[in-house]
Amino acid sequence: MATRQARRIHAALDALYRQLPEITCKGDCADSCTAIGMTACERSRIRAKTGIAIPNHAPRGYVNKELQAPVCPALTPTGQCAVYNLRPMICRLWGLTREMQCSYGCEPVGGYVPLWQAYEWIAEAYRITGDEYTARMYRTLAANPEVNRYVRRTRDPVLALERRAHRDGLLP
Repeated sequence: MATRQARRIHAALDALYRQLPEITCKGDCADSCTAIGMTACERSRIRAKTGIAIPNHAPRGYVNKELQAPVCPALTPTGQCAVYNLRPMICRLWGLTREMQCSYGCEPVGGYVPLWQAYEWIAEAYRITGDEYTARMYRTLAANPEVNRYVRRTRDPVLALERRAHRDGLLP
């Protein structure tokens, strides 16, 4: 990616991240850090700035915790995030919705955001980085109340979202 283009994308992502509500992170949720989907741009920026290579776990490659998902390589031996300031959208959303509540009691300032809003933010991150297909998938899911009810009934909202997208033909 050309340097000027990368700077423009990173600036747009950073502006998007600033739209998210603040959450006071206690740093206790390392057990939630596992194989996740993120944009290729987020992944490459983390590697370029820190040297940490996070494997490409596209949504269809997601494995939940019950199946012994790999630990995120950005976790330090003390369970802290080594890329906290560069973390991708999905990590920034952790704890912001009731469906992705932090099990350690961290809550967003001003209250939880609706699930559809989280999907919209994910979609926008993909759109900014040029992945219109994935952005469209998340926008479709954000607009579908039935999907929102489906995700709320599960223990793992990311896995539920991906299963529903496969079933509805939004993912191969």
